[in-house]
Amino acid sequence: MLSDLDIVFDFVGPDEYGGETAQVRQRVSDLGLDKYFELTGPLTGHDKWDALAKADVFLLPAHNENMPNSVLEAMAASLPVVATDVGAVREMLGDAAILVPIGDPAAIAAQLRTLHDDPKIRFELGLANRERVVNSYSFAYVELLLGKLYTCADIHPDLPPSAR
Repeated sequence: MLSDLDIVFDFVGPDEYGGETAQVRQRVSDLGLDKYFELTGPLTGHDKWDALAKADVFLLPAHNENMPNSVLEAMAASLPVVATDVGAVREMLGDAAILVPIGDPAAIAAQLRTLHDDPKIRFELGLANRERVVNSYSFAYVELLLGKLYTCADIHPDLPPSAR
């Protein structure tokens, strides 16, 4: 449990299936945890980056994801990431991965408590995530990889498919 800590969870994102924000809001209220939760809905542009800049940790307790942009954005914002081991999250985070089992709130709480109690670890993981996203997911790096791929495959993107 984390109720002894001075923390607030900001839930950011749309109702992907319709109505889940209302369900979460009701559950939070039923449990008397309103002071610990903010449900902001979707954020874009400067609002999204401002929210990431104010955060200490990014949590993605997903049951199903592929390669979530939100994790890359958190990495770019130099945040440590706690996430479930779904999709490509493990590969995205590399050595800085803090992975928890799906549906295990105790494991999530333990990792969040560790990060709360040790600002040095938060800083080091955030720095590692920033470095990894710049070195492995930046436009410049992806452009370099695609150039190598096209060269190796002798593919010329400026030619029509019938001429390749």
